[in-house]
Amino acid sequence: MALSFTPRTRAARSARFALASALIFRYDPRHGVVAYADVKAAPTARAATAAVQRLGTIGVDALSVDWVETKTLNFIEAVLKAN
Repeated sequence: MALSFTPRTRAARSARFALASALIFRYDPRHGVVAYADVKAAPTARAATAAVQRLGTIGVDALSVDWVETKTLNFIEAVLKAN
């Protein structure tokens, strides 16, 4: 499952070049559910760098609504700070 946000830009032309931030939950048979976040800033005059960050891993048996909610809210907070 993935959740992505594409930052708004003021110029319609630059909207094509806006990169989306993404939160990805992926099942890995060896580890369980893995959460990854890739937070990107809106395009500006300066170059923005971003890296995919592994947010955590949890076994399928231990997976909870609270764990997913925490990872999702942390991702949204990071996107809002970056943009």
